[in-house]
Amino acid sequence: MKDLIVTIHLTPEQFKENRKAIWAYSTLNVYKPYITYSVMALICLIVGINTEANKKYPVGIILGGGFLVHMLFAWVAVIESRIAFNKLTKSQLALYALTPQSCTYTFNNDYVMYEDSKQLIKLTWDLLGTYNVYKSTIMIRTKAQKQILFAIGKYQIDHDVYSNIRSILDEKVG
Repeated sequence: MKDLIVTIHLTPEQFKENRKAIWAYSTLNVYKPYITYSVMALICLIVGINTEANKKYPVGIILGGGFLVHMLFAWVAVIESRIAFNKLTKSQLALYALTPQSCTYTFNNDYVMYEDSKQLIKLTWDLLGTYNVYKSTIMIRTKAQKQILFAIGKYQIDHDVYSNIRSILDEKVG
């Protein structure tokens, strides 16, 4: 395979869109179950209050209340993560506003490499996990930590280059 070298010059708007896509993709399976569990906890608490108000040991109230408190802590964790993510995005966005930023991806037969003004990341294909496309943004994950390592938006590059990246990823990480 011939090396595919892709240089992306990110504007602040593109960076912001990339970060929005990463957050939306990362929390894709969080909100719906949390809402469902919160409603279930509230229903358990209401049923417990209605059926066990006069009993000596209000098990339903304790279970429903405990479940509701647990979900409250889960929601607080999501909100704190969102605040931290937004704070990091704003600080990085300030850098993009000051100086134009660019990065280069190199897709090779043996590795994928990312390089910008601050870092160089070179990983062999066996270290990468799956990749997914969410709202026209390619999300490449690591195997070990399952975090999104690279995000390449279709709006950042030419359509043919985007298609080439997708076919390389299909071949290398499936």
